[in-house]
Amino acid sequence: MDNAVSDFARQITQLGKPIPFIPYVDRPMTARVVNAVLSGAIDYIGLLEEEFRIETVLARVGGTINSRQENYAAVSNARGLLRALTKRQMQVLECVSSGMSNREIGEKYRISPRTVEIHRSAMLSRLGVANSTEAVKLAFVAGIGI
Repeated sequence: MDNAVSDFARQITQLGKPIPFIPYVDRPMTARVVNAVLSGAIDYIGLLEEEFRIETVLARVGGTINSRQENYAAVSNARGLLRALTKRQMQVLECVSSGMSNREIGEKYRISPRTVEIHRSAMLSRLGVANSTEAVKLAFVAGIGI
């Protein structure tokens, strides 16, 4: 049973879209529930649970699905914005995210700190954010290696 859930989750992941799924069994065991959730299940239903009520399960699952859809939309939006950056702007964002100063970034890429400022300003403009902190948040949401 554990392998079936993991295999199913892997197949869903390969589709490239978040598809919520909920495994169920007569009597769930803690280890199976944990493995299922770690594999991507949004919930796990034990059909013989004393308190099993479909309304309760649907309400619980509905909240989880909405939360995951909002998260997926935020990630998708952030990735779309980051795709608009030039290679150099992306490099600057990665360096800013790791805490480097303009001088340090300039030394790394053999460009002047003023050129770094220009790339940084263009990056902020393209991302539609007011400051570097917001840009770093976008990169974090997008899952860019930061």
